[in-house]
Amino acid sequence: MRWSLRFVPLLVWAGVLLGQSTSWRGAWTATGPGHGWKGTWTANVPDNPNIAFGTFTLDDESGKTVVQGTWSARKMEKRWEGAWQARVDNESYSGTWTARTPILSPSRLIDLLDLALSNPVMGSWHMGRNRSGAWSIRAQSE
Repeated sequence: MRWSLRFVPLLVWAGVLLGQSTSWRGAWTATGPGHGWKGTWTANVPDNPNIAFGTFTLDDESGKTVVQGTWSARKMEKRWEGAWQARVDNESYSGTWTARTPILSPSRLIDLLDLALSNPVMGSWHMGRNRSGAWSIRAQSE
């Protein structure tokens, strides 16, 4: 079965942990017109608290990983945003994402992940001009 990533979001809120060796992981869900997806995400500690990098999976109904990808995040003036990319059947797919939670100064991505430990964090994703939807994540500290 070939999976289309036309509406796959970037998991974005995987974590930046200022100088700590803790890593983060969690689950994500996303929706697009007439579609829904789910998977997992991971994040490790970068040196810069204003950026983050990680991985994500897209899982089928049985929980089997069918697509793997990478994501990045950066702190903008009032929000977190980033990009994602994945390969499926020798085709590259990519897009962008934005978190709905506004940044309260001073804010670090770890603050958003702390929130995701107890509450879903949500946002929007885009792929090209006409493909978009919503995403949410839950986090767990390792």
